[in-house]
Amino acid sequence: MNEESIEASKAPLIDHFIELRTRILRSIFVLSVTFIFAFIFSENIYLFLFLLCFINFLILNKKRKMRKMKSNFLNCLNKIMIHNKNYI
Repeated sequence: MNEESIEASKAPLIDHFIELRTRILRSIFVLSVTFIFAFIFSENIYLFLFLLCFINFLILNKKRKMRKMKSNFLNCLNKIMIHNKNYI
C-alpha cells in the first residue's frame, strides 16, 4: 500500500469513530431519561403491575368465593401501602 491510500483511508475511519461516539452518547442519554422516568413513577408502575396480576388471579380462580378474595386483595393492598409509607 502506498501513502496516498493510507491517507485516504484515515478520514473515513475517523468519521466512523465520530458516528460511533454520537450513537453511544445518544443511547446513554435515552437510557438515562428512561431510568429517571421509571424511577419517578416506580410506585405507580409497581401498583399497576400488581393489579394486573391480581386481576389475572381473579380470572383464573373463579371457583373461590369472591368475598374471601376481595378481603385478601384489600389486605394485600394495605400491606403494600404500609410498606411504601415506610420508605417515604
